Amino acid sequence: MNRLTRLKRAFPLTPIAAAIALAGTASAQVKVTSDFTGIWDQPDQESQGFVVQIVGQPDGSTEGVAYWFTYDDAGNPLWVVGQGPVEGDQINLDFVRVDGPQFLEANNPNARSVSSFGSGTMKFSSCNEATVDVQLPGAVTGTGLESFRMSRLASVLNRKCSGGITDNFVANAPAEEVEIDLVSTGVEPGASGEAELETGPGYASFEVEVEGLAAGSYDLLVGGAVVGSITVEQDGDDTSGDIEFDSPADGDELLLSFEPRGQVIEVAQNGTILLSSNPVPQKPVGNVEEVDIEVDFDNLGVYPQASGEVSFEINGARREFEIDVEDLPLGDYPVQVGGLEVGLLMMELDDDGDLEGELEFGNPADDDEILLTFDPRGQLVEILDAAGPVLAVEFPDESDDDDSGDDSDDGSDDDSDDGSDDDSDDGSDDDSDDGSDDDSDDGSDDDSDDGSDDDSDDGSDDDSDDSDDGSDDGNESVDLSGSFVNTGANPDAEGEFSFQIEGGDRDASLELSGLADGSYEFAVDGSTVLTVTVEDGEADVDFGDPVDEDDEVLLTFDPRGRVLSIRQGGTEFLTLNFPS
Repeated sequence: MNRLTRLKRAFPLTPIAAAIALAGTASAQVKVTSDFTGIWDQPDQESQGFVVQIVGQPDGSTEGVAYWFTYDDAGNPLWVVGQGPVEGDQINLDFVRVDGPQFLEANNPNARSVSSFGSGTMKFSSCNEATVDVQLPGAVTGTGLESFRMSRLASVLNRKCSGGITDNFVANAPAEEVEIDLVSTGVEPGASGEAELETGPGYASFEVEVEGLAAGSYDLLVGGAVVGSITVEQDGDDTSGDIEFDSPADGDELLLSFEPRGQVIEVAQNGTILLSSNPVPQKPVGNVEEVDIEVDFDNLGVYPQASGEVSFEINGARREFEIDVEDLPLGDYPVQVGGLEVGLLMMELDDDGDLEGELEFGNPADDDEILLTFDPRGQLVEILDAAGPVLAVEFPDESDDDDSGDDSDDGSDDDSDDGSDDDSDDGSDDDSDDGSDDDSDDGSDDDSDDGSDDDSDDGSDDDSDDSDDGSDDGNESVDLSGSFVNTGANPDAEGEFSFQIEGGDRDASLELSGLADGSYEFAVDGSTVLTVTVEDGEADVDFGDPVDEDDEVLLTFDPRGRVLSIRQGGTEFLTLNFPS
């Protein structure tokens, strides 16, 4: 009798069309993920098995639910339900059974009896095999303690289990790269290391490299737990070693079944920590985005002559944050970002006798930089003396370079984007690039690109005071909406987002339901733009630009073509690829 036949007999009310072939995992310990959801057979017992579901909880934790179809000692069908937390490669279950109701009996809570029915553990050795240990009432099993095998029979359609952290990634996860330094604790002063995490849709790689340690074997710890061993070997006059984990893992690759983000990375030998890092950032430090933001400090009047600027750059896998200040008195000044102290600015005299101070952060950090472990966007940046702030600025979420209302992208005053003197972008002799009959954007008598009534170099018909996205809010009419996709962390969660442009006004609305009460981050392309409070399971937020209602929030982003998400404590509940 094959396993499909056995399952049909065990679950007569649930026809199964076919079993799904599943890929195996590497020999390393697996992580129980959402892809362990499926139908599981007891190959050594007759017509018995489980339906297993892995579900997210409102607090961000993960639990397993197991529906067990079995029999009591008298041969009577027995349906038992277990639920409990997921911990690494196992699910710890508490079982209950329900007695009383008859077939298709009307809903009547008074007619059923729910009673505790022991406990058990499912420990998975791969995506396809597990061992179940149960402690049940002795009247059912005789001894009360039983252990048996469990094998995968079917999985969720179009899902491929790896047992690694990528099983829980959303389908549109952005490509990200995080690098962080490992520094010597002082036991081996010449030793150093680096950890790198790369993630993207369906893949993740985590690599640790060390050098300067004596040849030998070392434990790699992530969050205090040993996850692997690094062999350091002699390499000419130097020593080095590395270890790499992947999800999914192929062949003899080590499986990445643990989450490095938010954890401290350590290298140890015989219980002594030799290298250690700061916690790996929760947010990527090497996103695919490119950012270049620079703003001036506001002088708060304590030292009227003082001035300064703050800049933040993202270029590939590199992030830089820099503070430059002039004409503060000699001394040291704490620097705070979002209310937390991140460094100390030292004001010194330069070679010309001028007062200057500079503080540089980077990730990866160069020799003269402080490791950048925060994102300044949307945060208050302050320089303080003993009495309080002396320079401050609300650092923007994005560059305002595209807010110019008069010129095209190249900053020219009178001509179209191609720099020609007399003609529009399309090379025509008489007309601007909006197709009008009489005027061009070359600064002729009637119209120019300075915001006059008829023509501009952005392709719009009437106005030119738009950003460099080519839109013309004065005439543009947009009405877009989309529904969020539930990631499975809270199956009841739902949400919608809409965006409108009409007559120069931009409006948007966010509607959420089914979430547990609390605070959630609303993020656009991974960057938090607003904290949303859910009450009674619901939240509604209205955005506007300009703000024309008391309860509206200023709309500071264009959602078109961007990824919107709702998250809490590192767990993503809803995601939406908003249409462009």
